[in-house]
Amino acid sequence: MKSSQQEIFINHAAKDLYKIVLDIEKYSEFIPWCKEIIIKSKSKNEMLADMIVSYKNFLPHTFTSH
Repeated sequence: MKSSQQEIFINHAAKDLYKIVLDIEKYSEFIPWCKEIIIKSKSKNEMLADMIVSYKNFLPHTFTSH
């Protein structure tokens, strides 16, 4: 199996990067294949959400994250 590794240094605070990752409602604005986000539940410490992904030549797929 092929593998690769890349290390990138990002000149941003970890707190700011976590804000981007946790703002899943906006994923469809910057992830081209993300068609919809469905938040099933959300509390102070956890979230359950579906991301509907629609690739160019494939049927849509749903990925659930907790």
